[in-house]
Amino acid sequence: MFRECGKLVRYEWETFLDPSWLSMYAGFEMLPARHDPRADFYTGDGLQIAMDRMRADVRTALNSAIPHAEFIAEHCAAPPKPASR
Repeated sequence: MFRECGKLVRYEWETFLDPSWLSMYAGFEMLPARHDPRADFYTGDGLQIAMDRMRADVRTALNSAIPHAEFIAEHCAAPPKPASR
């Protein structure tokens, strides 16, 4: 169905998420022959508003995140080695 119109089919037991499927299809150059007609429902202005909102949400999340090294030190650091005798 993806090759025909870009529609991703999801199954109840599916663990592979849509962005991963899209990456796979693009990596194998499997592109749809046409777009899904449901995409015509959205206007350019509506898409711009949604993208602006998404950009603001990403910026907010980024600004509240701690630096990577600090996150690793806080959450992923190996336990201290026991003192040698």
